[in-house]
Amino acid sequence: MRPTHTSEVQTFMKASHKIGGFLAGMVLLVALGIASVFWAFRQLEVATETRSHSERALSSANALLSELKDAETGQRGYVITGDKTFLGPYLSARNSIRAHLEELRQLSQTPAARDHVAAMSPMVDSKMAELKRVIEMVDKQSAAGVVAAISGGDGKRTMDSIRAEMSSYVLEEETALALHEASFHSEMRLLFTGIEVGS
Repeated sequence: MRPTHTSEVQTFMKASHKIGGFLAGMVLLVALGIASVFWAFRQLEVATETRSHSERALSSANALLSELKDAETGQRGYVITGDKTFLGPYLSARNSIRAHLEELRQLSQTPAARDHVAAMSPMVDSKMAELKRVIEMVDKQSAAGVVAAISGGDGKRTMDSIRAEMSSYVLEEETALALHEASFHSEMRLLFTGIEVGS
């Protein structure tokens, strides 16, 4: 009788260990599944924040360039007509251009993008100073000075340099976003592959 009892106890113990192991495995799988879901949601949140950040940076870059072009156009309108209402865009840019540059610097995602903003900053100052000089010459009715300043081409060269730096900045930001999104999609594929293999 005793051997049977011992055998039953051993069988029961083996079955208990198997059930315990199975339950522990199930608990571990559920915990991993929950952790994976939280991780995936966090990655999605980070990807959304990064995309939004990049969109703000690119929008700010376009706004800065547009404001400079409008200031330049307004200055030309004033030079041609002598009508001060054309100076509105120039006055607006004069008051906000530094804020735009600072916003671009803060939104830059890479050191290279920040370098482009740093390179642009003195160019933008130079462009605004050139616009101001020509406006002051018009105010003083110095037609010869205006013609000399415009025909010298410094303003155009500065604007071309700003555009080149801005293009490089935009390319840098777009590349950083593309790399981040490629990494995100790769991580999601690995996660879903792991889930499919596990199920």
